[in-house]
Amino acid sequence: HIVVEAEANEAYKLIKRLCKKHPQDFEQDPLWYWAAICSLTDSDIGAGPRKGHIKAVSPDMQRKLLCLYHEPISTPSKSA
Repeated sequence: HIVVEAEANEAYKLIKRLCKKHPQDFEQDPLWYWAAICSLTDSDIGAGPRKGHIKAVSPDMQRKLLCLYHEPISTPSKSA
């Protein structure tokens, strides 16, 4: 699963505008938010008004992507 900037996609353009207009709320580069949006399933996206096209991932792919996340680490392990 590879996510790249989608300059022609209206949803990506909206994320870029939001990041530029509200930098205090969107501290990361737009690509990070786009990567999160591109990891949603059909049920996450749901129905309703949309800007641009968001290609949904399968629940299995989302599960695998979520395995990459972990809570912030505050203390090193004994092996460190």
